[in-house]
Amino acid sequence: ARRGRYDERAMSVLSTDTRGAQPPTWSRARAVHSPLVRPRRRTALALRLTQWLALHVALAFAMRAFGWVATVHALGCLAAGLMLLRRPRAVRGAMPVLIVYIAACELLWRGSAAPLLFYEFGKYSIILLLGLALLQDRRQQRRLDPLPALYFALLTPSILVMPIFDRQAIAFNLSGPLVLAVAMLYFRRRPIEPPQVRRILLAVLGPCAGLAALATFTSLNATAEQFYQHGKVGSGGFPPNQMSSMLGLGALAAFLLIVRTSRRARITQLLLLAVLVWLLGQSALTLSRGGFWTAVAGGLAATFFLLQQRDARSMVALRLALVAALGALLVYPFIDGLTGGTLGQRFQSFDTTGRADIMRGDLLAFEEQPLLGVGPGQASVYHARVFRESSAHTEYTRLLAEHGLFGAAALLLLLSFCVRRALQRPTVVDQATVAALTVWSLLFMVHAAMRLAAPGLAFGLAAARLVQPRPSSPPAPAPRSNARPSAR
Repeated sequence: ARRGRYDERAMSVLSTDTRGAQPPTWSRARAVHSPLVRPRRRTALALRLTQWLALHVALAFAMRAFGWVATVHALGCLAAGLMLLRRPRAVRGAMPVLIVYIAACELLWRGSAAPLLFYEFGKYSIILLLGLALLQDRRQQRRLDPLPALYFALLTPSILVMPIFDRQAIAFNLSGPLVLAVAMLYFRRRPIEPPQVRRILLAVLGPCAGLAALATFTSLNATAEQFYQHGKVGSGGFPPNQMSSMLGLGALAAFLLIVRTSRRARITQLLLLAVLVWLLGQSALTLSRGGFWTAVAGGLAATFFLLQQRDARSMVALRLALVAALGALLVYPFIDGLTGGTLGQRFQSFDTTGRADIMRGDLLAFEEQPLLGVGPGQASVYHARVFRESSAHTEYTRLLAEHGLFGAAALLLLLSFCVRRALQRPTVVDQATVAALTVWSLLFMVHAAMRLAAPGLAFGLAAARLVQPRPSSPPAPAPRSNARPSAR
């Protein structure tokens, strides 16, 4: 019973009916070999979570000090994905986790000046692995949804109107939509069970903790004048908008993990709450408001569904009140004083830092070239007319400017994807997870377009079919035996 094993011979002896006794039922036999006889320590989960976060904090500092560490790590992730493709059964469980992990590590690799790694390595790795996995699904005669492929196909005719063939402009502007299309093809109606969802969220949380550690280290060693003069002090040298968005995604993953963690694991929940407050505070400290408010909006979308469940109302309300109290009473005064008041001025301002002007430039390009648009990456000329020459920051107006009416059709397909998943009726927790990922990815595209693989992958992941694990069938009762046990 201590080892949790079902002893067939012992049960056959117990089932011997010598004096008219009834054989043991399945419920009694299950109680003998149930793992509940030997409960795990509740601190084991918190310890593993601490080890996972500490590993990525050390890994982030190693990547910053030695670029070749990032190269080995990135190539190792790609090699692991290629090895998983040789094991079709393992692909179903491990491939989604690895794909999400690669997307979470993308910004770490970019900021490490790693040799042999080009700028879009993370996106291309995801496209390659998911594309090969889709080929395996095709061999298994798994039916695929053609609409995501149509979404990306609508964006390709605008390449014909480019004045010159610019491969970098095409890769920079179309690799993100391609990640979204491939992720939608792969995850659409693919069953994912709750343990796999937790592993996916942990795959996001680890690299985000490494990013936050780098940003916290530079922030604590900076002066208030440096925060005011240099925009990358609070982001650890990374692009503030991208760093803020990834830290917000990590905070959202921590919130969803809290929801999916048992109430009895209080140490784990407190640790996740601390990580949530840390990531949100560091996201605000980057002085980039988009990533912070995107994470808050995703959390509110999840909360809207969680409050519909009576059992979860008190737990969710208590956790949110605790996070708000810690943020307002402890975190905000500390980080605002660290920046010399710059943080408060930044969040009180309604200035869009030129994004509204860039959107007006996109609409101007759509007015002049409504059919096919101006081509991928060619809207910067129109941005210079109203603001300055720069890349697009809003994906929705970029689709109109660079792809014309075909981009408008792609926007309608995105809207149809959101409507279809809104009509699904999973459990409340699953519905909250889908809503959080969808809202986060849609709002990311408002202020940062698709510069990272994370928004496209999150939007595709939200299309998965979240299912509950199948109950294991009870063991067959031992056959009755008329023979008496031998006496010794």
